[in-house]
Amino acid sequence: MKYKFIYKVCLALFVLLGNCYTLPSPKGSPQKPEDSYPDYSDLNNWIALPSRQDHADKTPTKEMQDEQSLASGDVLYIYPTTLLEGERWNADLKDERLNKKTGIRVVRSQASIFNKCCRVYAPKYRQAIITAFFKENDNTKESLELAYSDVRKAYLYYMKELNKGRPYILAGHSQGAFHLIRLLKEEVGKEVNRKNFVVAYLVGMPVKEKEFSEIPICKDANQTSCFVSWNTYGKGSRPGYFPERFEGSSCVNPLSWKVDEEFVSSEHNMGGINNSFQFYPKAVGAGCKKGILEISKPNIPKLTVLAGNNYHVVDMHLFYSNIRDNANIRVKSFLKKK
Repeated sequence: MKYKFIYKVCLALFVLLGNCYTLPSPKGSPQKPEDSYPDYSDLNNWIALPSRQDHADKTPTKEMQDEQSLASGDVLYIYPTTLLEGERWNADLKDERLNKKTGIRVVRSQASIFNKCCRVYAPKYRQAIITAFFKENDNTKESLELAYSDVRKAYLYYMKELNKGRPYILAGHSQGAFHLIRLLKEEVGKEVNRKNFVVAYLVGMPVKEKEFSEIPICKDANQTSCFVSWNTYGKGSRPGYFPERFEGSSCVNPLSWKVDEEFVSSEHNMGGINNSFQFYPKAVGAGCKKGILEISKPNIPKLTVLAGNNYHVVDMHLFYSNIRDNANIRVKSFLKKK
């Protein structure tokens, strides 16, 4: 049984490296959320801010520019799991090694997508270690609760102190999307918070079409006050682990921004990036099929592909320019309606 379990971890939805790992075994119990909330008025508790230079300012080509100083919108970006080892249930916000890895591997490749449409805000949060997603006990539940409590605190701080009535986007991948799903249910769905809400990109996490009572799925490229979601696999592949989590999951095609099952060729892909942040036009074709985004073979070298033809790690890499363009379109569409 031990080896079967480790094999599942090698397929894991949240693994951000292309290798297999024995599941970490944290010691003790997680902190209680109320014991030590991060102070988000402290700039050190943000991994990206529009007021300073950081990895969210990067662009993969000279033609793309960091336009945060001119942007009409904001994005609050929540990063995926990068805590893959150690004895802590949750990340230490002062762990510079982990913060550096998070900045280079995911803030640069994901948060930077939004530096055209938006000022980019990305809070550090006490993310749960990967183990929390593969064992169900009091410690894992508390670990996830602690991580969510930080995301919620950062959102509430952003809305009160930083938003200033600007249109805003929520974007998260993997664990980041996991916490945003709950945030949309508990906070964003409230009328006062929906007022300036543009769209949520909930990528790399199964989300049902009617997951939220107040926030519908986006059905075209211009729709606002809605969400998009997809989980990426090679053509003909399906989740081979936890398949029940994907039953009834929604899929919005990031090449057409539609919920149909038409396959869209790579000619419509404006460009993606690889693990090294190198840009490739016409990166991949894609089409939704039974709640999964199936893709053609990518025209990109140096990509992390997990077992089972699972492109989870690069869910956003493959559609970098299309997401970038779409976020800008949705902000403009939102402003036209005001």
